[in-house]
Amino acid sequence: MAEGAVNASADAFLGAIPKSAELVSRKKILIDGYPGIEVKVREPDGYTVLTRYYMVETRLYCVMALWNAGRNDADVIKTVDSFKVSIEGTPK
Repeated sequence: MAEGAVNASADAFLGAIPKSAELVSRKKILIDGYPGIEVKVREPDGYTVLTRYYMVETRLYCVMALWNAGRNDADVIKTVDSFKVSIEGTPK
C-alpha cells in the first residue's frame, strides 16, 4: 500500500510536467526504512527538478528541489538528503 502511494504520486507528477521534459531517473529509495521514490527530470530550459516522495506511517511527504544548469547537483542533493523523519515518541 505504501509503495503504491509513492508510485501514484510520482506518476501524477510525471503526468503534470511538460512532455518536452526528459526523465533522467526514477528509482526506489528508503528513509529510515520507509518506502519512497525519487524522480529526476530535466526541462528544455536547463532546469533540473528532483522530487522525492516518502510514505511514513500514514503521511505522504514530498521533498522537491529545482535548480538551473550550472548549479552543482551535489550541493542540491546534499540539501535534499538533509530531510529526516521522526515518529512522535520514537527518535530516529
